[in-house]
Amino acid sequence: MKKYRVIMYKAKWFDDSLVDNVIDTWTMLVNLPYVTWKEKFNFKEVWRFVKWCYAHVEIWTPQHNSSREPRAIDWWNGDCYTSTMRNGYDGTVVRAASAVVRDKSRWDYVELEANTHEEYRLALVWAGTEVLHNNGYSKEDIKTFVPIARHFVKKNKRNICSEFADKFMVRCGNFIKHRLMSPRRQAYIIFKELGKEFRSVE
Repeated sequence: MKKYRVIMYKAKWFDDSLVDNVIDTWTMLVNLPYVTWKEKFNFKEVWRFVKWCYAHVEIWTPQHNSSREPRAIDWWNGDCYTSTMRNGYDGTVVRAASAVVRDKSRWDYVELEANTHEEYRLALVWAGTEVLHNNGYSKEDIKTFVPIARHFVKKNKRNICSEFADKFMVRCGNFIKHRLMSPRRQAYIIFKELGKEFRSVE
């Protein structure tokens, strides 16, 4: 089975999560000129982007309940991979999906499929290795959200959430090359290049 999900956490004002609100608002503002230009001032499409209040992203892999093909997929007993500083974590982690997606109203997803079983297997091996050899959360890479500062970001072996998700998708063959971007812009790229629009987990 080659299916997996990219899930985005939606920021919400007045819920005591200032960091999410800042990420959501700032990445909307800095990406708005790019999206407006790409959409050739089609404000209906620009408004679609504005409404995506995404502040965090994870890769959601299912559990398989049988060895026979096609194998039954159990998403809720699957795993979520990401890089985060939330809830006391520092870097790349894997957690039970049921523990991550608690409030379904705050999560949107798209379902993707790796090009081959082998690419999917190797992506999972890579993800597990990143968790095992966690180097911490890459605060340095957050600077890429600031246009003038992104040229001074040094390469490192750490991840931010969208960086980890992008590397996973590249390994699955959904994208050709790795790009470092915010969750909000990542949702836009997935929509434009893969034709997949995020929908509520509910």
